[in-house]
Amino acid sequence: MDEVIEFILEEASRIFDMPADRLTPDMDLRKVENFESIRIYEILLGVEQHFGIVMPEEQTLGVRSIREFAELVVRIRGEQAGTASA
Repeated sequence: MDEVIEFILEEASRIFDMPADRLTPDMDLRKVENFESIRIYEILLGVEQHFGIVMPEEQTLGVRSIREFAELVVRIRGEQAGTASA
């Protein structure tokens, strides 16, 4: 899960245009200085593209932190890998 958190931290840093060391895995992304809801969508797209997954919108609506994003990514990767091998 650390690699997922690290990627999302880097992606959020780039999208929010702020140093990665100002972001933590547990901070509420809605409280980030440059927050706009579209930026969460941009992070989502980057995560989907990087990890080759599709994150259902209804599952991402309650995501508030980088750690929550990472937990969701890990779960979906497992689900989609299970579907692909079935």
